[in-house]
Amino acid sequence: SVTSGTLQVVGTNNFNYAHQTVTGLTVGKKYVFQADIVTGSGNTYIYVRRGDNGGGITNGSANGVGSYALTFEAPTDSVQIRLYQIYQTTSTFDNVSIRLAEEDRSVNGNGLQVFGSITKDPVATGADLVAYSGFSNVNYLYQPYNSDLDFGTGDFCMMGWANPANA
Repeated sequence: SVTSGTLQVVGTNNFNYAHQTVTGLTVGKKYVFQADIVTGSGNTYIYVRRGDNGGGITNGSANGVGSYALTFEAPTDSVQIRLYQIYQTTSTFDNVSIRLAEEDRSVNGNGLQVFGSITKDPVATGADLVAYSGFSNVNYLYQPYNSDLDFGTGDFCMMGWANPANA
């Protein structure tokens, strides 16, 4: 049920879920499925399964309240998203979305969500390096929280290039 703009999955047995089939995906493209757990504890999951009922693609455990995201490659033009609660009386979900991902080529494979329209062009003819442009308050890339962003207390490095138009 939907209460005050949030989705509530109420338990009647051990495995309860809400689901939605999402169509119009591009086969082979990466997408990010994100949902916020507003109430619930361990054994609350977000899950993506093949739209043709061919089984699971990926799932993620949510151990309590927080924002969770899964990156997946579309195996068909549709997938089914599921919001599970297991052995709970009620779990509440909000801000559920699927967005095209700008692929993460690191070992983590957590793509960025594309909001609005971002231009991506090679920096020179035949170059592998690309430049992103067209950023604004409605056109941007976003990395939802995931445990790979927990860098700990050791050293780490973050790099980037910028070419300001007015430099």
